Amino acid sequence: MDETPSSPRGHRPTTPRRTLPLMLSAVGLWLLVGCIYLPIPEHRTDKHQVDFRELVGDAGSKARIQPGHVTRAQVIALLGPPSFMSADRTSIGYTLETAEGLLIYPQCFSAWPENKYSYGLRLTFAPDEVLSQWRLEYVDNGGLIGMEPAHLPDRAIELLNNQRPELLPVDKLSPATRP
Repeated sequence: MDETPSSPRGHRPTTPRRTLPLMLSAVGLWLLVGCIYLPIPEHRTDKHQVDFRELVGDAGSKARIQPGHVTRAQVIALLGPPSFMSADRTSIGYTLETAEGLLIYPQCFSAWPENKYSYGLRLTFAPDEVLSQWRLEYVDNGGLIGMEPAHLPDRAIELLNNQRPELLPVDKLSPATRP
């Protein structure tokens, strides 16, 4: 027959007494980790922006926006009002901001995307309002983990502005020039 000692020292620790040290050990280990990476696929950070990357392509491709096959009105119906436009209205521009991966920093009680990307799209139209050419530029945050460079969309448009005429934010154009 099993004998159990009658003194309180002979009793095994109760569940609550075991739980506290285990919980404290788990929290301590969690804080020592530094950061936790979650492999989240690339996704839009602004749900109001249209992901145009799969929509544009060269003539003869399966893309919905192709030079010689789509008008300015069709593009605007598909992508929405442009964020950028040239003063002479021959070119319009769109930006798309995305992020991928998530780094969780338990010590700071915070989380940031591992990579941030900005895409810029320039669409140039012929005088008959048919798309004549397009150009896509891409900029990333350069691996600056946890940083959110506000200049990424501006940098994508700068790259697109290597081609003239210059794309300007629509809100800075005169009302007569806006779409």
